[in-house]
Amino acid sequence: MRQEAIPLSVQQPFTYIVPITLTANASGSYTLILANDSEFDLQVIEASTIPNSTNETASTITNNFSVLMRDVTGGRDYSTAPVPRFLLAGIAPTNVVTEGRCIRFPRKQQFEFQFLNLTAVSLAITLALKGYKVFQRAL
Repeated sequence: MRQEAIPLSVQQPFTYIVPITLTANASGSYTLILANDSEFDLQVIEASTIPNSTNETASTITNNFSVLMRDVTGGRDYSTAPVPRFLLAGIAPTNVVTEGRCIRFPRKQQFEFQFLNLTAVSLAITLALKGYKVFQRAL
């Protein structure tokens, strides 16, 4: 069965980026505010870190950070404790953790990400929230 294409005026692929750099064993936070022009359907969360040493490769990256994601707008946490990197995002592209179904967030939703560097060296972390901007609801 062939699926009909969704026009870009209704829905478009989009990625929200959450970047942070932490010194050794440090914590820090980042606030992300979703766009006002659309709702956002979250499909997958991916993570990237700059390797801790010159001999570390994508296949040997450790659980080098944890993160607690908090809904500032609604006042809810999305976990009971900080989530280790591998449980949240895996190792892209070989172990991406996808959501079982699409999660729709409203316009201007605010999230706070509280990170903890679990290593003894500085770490640059990038989370990518990949999904679709939805400009109007289908009937």
